[in-house]
Formats: sequence, C-alpha cells, structure tokens
Amino acid sequence: MRILFVIYDNGSQTNDFPLGVTYLCSFLRQYWYKDIAIYNQDIFHFPDEHLTNFLNNNHFDIVGVGVIGGYYQ
Repeated sequence: MRILFVIYDNGSQTNDFPLGVTYLCSFLRQYWYKDIAIYNQDIFHFPDEHLTNFLNNNHFDIVGVGVIGGYYQ
C-alpha cells in the first residue's frame, strides 16, 4: 500500500514542517507500511498544477493532507 502525505502551501514566509505528519509517518513505517511519501508544497511553493501532475503520474492508495493554520507573523 502506497501512502502520500501532502503538506499544502499556505503562502506563509515561515516554513515549519508539521510535526503531526512526521509522527504519523514514523508510526506507520515502524509498524505497518514502508512505502510512504511526503509532498511538501509549503517549502518549495509549487503551483497547484505541479501537485496535480505529481498525483497523475504516481499511484497512491491513501492521500493525507497536512495543514498548519494560523501562523503568527
């Protein structure tokens, strides 16, 4: 089973990696699933079309979305 976690770009200048996604990936890899990918749109500020092309070119059974809301700037 292939799992993808998407960290969506919220347009902020700070690029903190969501720890919840990290904990989930670590837990899943340790006990059940080894094929886990992370698409981090927040760091590279890829356009939405880049994510669409990535999803069209790769097969994933489960896609989870990680979002950080409410940055203090």
